[in-house]
Amino acid sequence: MSGAYLFNHTALAKVFRAKPLKALVQAGLTLPRCHPDQWVLDCTRVGGEKALVYLGHYCA
Repeated sequence: MSGAYLFNHTALAKVFRAKPLKALVQAGLTLPRCHPDQWVLDCTRVGGEKALVYLGHYCA
């Protein structure tokens, strides 16, 4: 299954953008006027120790 993904990256980007935006609205917060209309989602396959080290920086 080389190159195959469970979700289309365009659809996934829309979902990843909609969820935090919905949470902000529900919390009563407003977005700055300069927020991007489109978000970039990178669907590159990663794994192994390098991925764990990279993600470990965000789990401190």
